Amino acid sequence: VAHHLDVLSASFELAAVQARRLKVAVDCCNGSCSLLAPRWLATLGCEVLAINDDPSSPFPHTPEPRPDTAVQVRALVKAGRADVGLVHDADGERLGLVDENAVALSEEVTLALATDIALQHRVGPVVTNVSTTMAIDRIASRYGALVVRTPVGQPHISEAILEHGAVIGGEG
Repeated sequence: VAHHLDVLSASFELAAVQARRLKVAVDCCNGSCSLLAPRWLATLGCEVLAINDDPSSPFPHTPEPRPDTAVQVRALVKAGRADVGLVHDADGERLGLVDENAVALSEEVTLALATDIALQHRVGPVVTNVSTTMAIDRIASRYGALVVRTPVGQPHISEAILEHGAVIGGEG
């Protein structure tokens, strides 16, 4: 965990995030993120409201970060007046978002937001699959970025990210 915290810290402008003093609700789904996510958020200067953060306990709900599995973190965002809510899957490769109004965002919206933010920082190829929303294409066109569409599946996305030197890649 310490190594991951060091790598993440070197990849972010910590002072800029720390200055925001965000309150973040996070549901770790009692998975592998339980050991990292709350500590990382604290490193970022966030006030952390963590639930389901015991990796020795069973999954509290289906371990998919979807709007229907975000019920607990939505309630925590609302009750704790958090700025954002995060919903992890069991192994920490996917993340669902809950906005400050306790509305769970769909995977399609999450990827579109991430794409827009990534392209604000660096313009380059965007990789997604053939079944992801065309909103990605509209966002990319605003920046003059190429969209590469792959077959469905994380291995296809990962390969294309490396092949095209993508700024961002993901599936809705």
